[in-house]
Formats: sequence, structure tokens, C-alpha cells
Amino acid sequence: MLSRCVIFAILLPAFSGCVPQNNDAPIGEEIPAPENLKSIAAGEVVYVPAYARIHHLKLKDRTAALVTTLAIHNTDMKHPIVLRTVNYYAENGSLLRSYVRRPRLLPPLATAIYYLAPEETAKAGIGANAIVEWVAEENVAKPLIESIMVSTDHTLGISFMSQGYKIRSVAGK
Repeated sequence: MLSRCVIFAILLPAFSGCVPQNNDAPIGEEIPAPENLKSIAAGEVVYVPAYARIHHLKLKDRTAALVTTLAIHNTDMKHPIVLRTVNYYAENGSLLRSYVRRPRLLPPLATAIYYLAPEETAKAGIGANAIVEWVAEENVAKPLIESIMVSTDHTLGISFMSQGYKIRSVAGK
């Protein structure tokens, strides 16, 4: 019994660190971007499917709630990018939450992770999405922007990913 208590005492801090304390904040270090960029050589607005719910055969007329993580990978090996906008929208197009309050610098090969509000799942609907706007002062490799959706509701294990889709360029603005 004592050995179980010791193991529990050792493992508890490791597991308690896995639960985000503030869903409004991005996961990881946030580096503010310079107030004014010299010029914008590259940039895009990217649409990312970020499903909040999904139909499943075993659930009949119900849907399973999904927890969505948005990952923005700066794939450039030399230059940073700046995240201007990370917004989460419901399937009806209404804004659920804005995650970037001020531009965020993403260093070379760094990843920004955002935990998309699971408490908004009922409002988000099945076709929820995110819009990400990024810019750079240099011509850079395009970032990889993905959403990862996971659910373990009703003893079902569901997980899948969606990649972002460029909807317009913002270079030169």
C-alpha cells in the first residue's frame, strides 16, 4: 500500500500539468511580434476545418463532442513568421473566440498550439472552423496549419486531422 502511495505522489504532478489552466491562452511560450513590420513579403489567410462534433453510427441520432487542438508550424528554417489572427468560428459563421490579442512572433521551426474551446462545442456545431492569418518580412516556407480532433465520449475512440486551406494572400499589404 505504501508503494502505491509513493508512486501516486510521484506521478500526480506529472498528470496535473497536462490540464490547461486557462483555455484563452495559447499553449507554450508566446512571443509578441514587433509593433510595425518593415514590409510584408509573404502572408496568407488560411481556413482550417475544426470540427466540434461528429456523427457516429453507434450513437444513432446523437453526435460525439470533439476536443480540437490547432497547430501552426513555422516550417521555415531561418525566418520567423507573425501570427496576426487565430479565430474560432461556429458552423453558422459566428465568431466564438479570438485567440490572438496582439501579433505573435513564431520563430523558425517553432509551433504555436491553441486549444479550441471545448465548452463552445454545443454552439460550434459540426462544421466549426478556424481562420489563421500569418505574415512574414521575408519570403518563407509556408507554415503547416492543422487541426487535430479527438473524442473518447461513449467509450468510442475517435481522432482525425484536417489541414488548412489558403483562402487568400496578404503579401504586399
